[in-house]
Amino acid sequence: MPSPTLEVRHLSLVSEIASTGSVTRAAERLHLTQSALSHQLRDIESRLGLQLFLRLGKRMVLTPPGERVLGAAKRVLDEIGRTEDDLRLMSQNGKGVLRLCTQCNTGYHWLPPLLQSFHRKFPGVDVQIMVNATDRPLEALLEGQIDLAIVTSEVDDKRVSTTSLFEDELVAVVAPTHPFAKRAFIDPDDFSDEHLIVYKVERADSYIFTRVLGPAGVEPARVSQVPLTEAILELVKAGLGVSVMARWAIEPAIKTGAVRAVRITRRGVFRAWTAVRLTDRVEPKWQKEFVALLSRHALPAKMERVR
Repeated sequence: MPSPTLEVRHLSLVSEIASTGSVTRAAERLHLTQSALSHQLRDIESRLGLQLFLRLGKRMVLTPPGERVLGAAKRVLDEIGRTEDDLRLMSQNGKGVLRLCTQCNTGYHWLPPLLQSFHRKFPGVDVQIMVNATDRPLEALLEGQIDLAIVTSEVDDKRVSTTSLFEDELVAVVAPTHPFAKRAFIDPDDFSDEHLIVYKVERADSYIFTRVLGPAGVEPARVSQVPLTEAILELVKAGLGVSVMARWAIEPAIKTGAVRAVRITRRGVFRAWTAVRLTDRVEPKWQKEFVALLSRHALPAKMERVR
C-alpha cells in the first residue's frame, strides 16, 4: 500500500485555513510564518494535483476537493484528540472522567447505589451522567460526547462493542379499580380502548410501541406523553389512563397498593439492557469495572422472572 500523501500537519493546516478564512490567522494559530504556511499549502496542492482553496478577495474559500479534505481532517484530528485524552487519563494513576447516559429515564433511578460502590473502589474517577443524551445515546457515543451508553435497543454497528447486562420486565400500570387490575395478564389488543400515558420519547425509540403494540398492529384510543414517573403514576392512580413501566421502577407504589402491575402477555415482556462503547477507543480499567458492576448488581429486576 503506497504511503499517504497527506500528513497530520497538512490536515491541521487545511482545518485552520478553513476555520479562519485567512492564511495569516491560520499561520498565527499554528505558530508558523505566513510564508511557511503558504509554502506548505502550495506543496500539498502540488502533491495532490488539485486546488484546495480559492482566494476570493481577502478570504480563502474551500473548493470541492478542499471540502473533502476538510471532512477527513475533522474525523482524523478528532480521533487523535480523543486518543490523547484517553492516554492522559490512563497515566493519571486512576484519575479520570466517565461520561455515561441510559436510554430510558427510569435508568437513572438505579444508578446512585451503583455509584456509591464504584466510588469506593475508584474515588478519583468523576462519573458524569449526561441526561441530555438520553434520547440519542448511540449518536452521542459515536460523536464522542459520552464514553458509555446503557441502552435497551438492539445495536448492530461495527464501530461499537456491546456487553449484555440484565433484563427487566415491562408491565401495565393501572389503578386498583381498573378492570385490568383483576387479571393475571393482558394482551396487546387490550390497549386499543385505553388512554395510554407514556414517557416523552419518539415512538421509534419507545419499547412498548416498537416491540409490543406495533408488531401487534395495535393503536391505543389515546396517547399522552408525560416526562416524569411521578406524574404518570398520579394520573394512573386518578384513573385517567394506564401506563407501561418497568416493574422495579414502580415497586414502592405497588407495595402501598396505590397502583397495580399487570403482566403483558402470559409470558411477560422483558427488556434487555446493554452497555455500549466505542470499539476503537482504549477502555480505562475503571470503565471496565463499571460495566462489570452493572452486570453483577444493577437491578432487583434479575429476580422478576421467578415471580
